[in-house]
Amino acid sequence: MEGMEFFTPHGTHPAARELGTHLWVNVVVELDATDAIQSDDLEDTVDISDVYEVVNEVIETKAWRLLESLAGHIAARLVELDRVQRAIVSAERHDTGRPGFRAYRAEVTRDRGAAASKGS
Repeated sequence: MEGMEFFTPHGTHPAARELGTHLWVNVVVELDATDAIQSDDLEDTVDISDVYEVVNEVIETKAWRLLESLAGHIAARLVELDRVQRAIVSAERHDTGRPGFRAYRAEVTRDRGAAASKGS
């Protein structure tokens, strides 16, 4: 899932937390899709509605300060979903307020059974 957009009071600067900012979240979930390939049935895969719900719930949990923390918490929750073996989550902001670059992004990978490990 790419380009999920949210408006949230996220960031380390007071203005971003007070006024809010746009965030984009991208998610890759890895799973054994053998059953879904054969059955063509939603019950045999990961429903993207469930993925979106997890992302939205984590974003609404609190006003996140760091993209790394936000992405890590989303990834940890996603590997708790049935069938998800690995989650790769990136969170990005485009309104950096800094000259010389247009966006910054943090990406975190979590594997089932290792959700408490450090991100990459």
